[in-house]
Amino acid sequence: MTVTEAAFLSGFSGATYFEEQFRKRCYRSPTEYRRRER
Repeated sequence: MTVTEAAFLSGFSGATYFEEQFRKRCYRSPTEYRRRER
């Protein structure tokens, strides 16, 4: 599973642990990532 797939599965909601892992891998928050990908 890719980071993006995990992100969409979690819906970016209430996933503090996921958000921390996402920041470590992508160096930006899920919200910023989603905004940029649109």
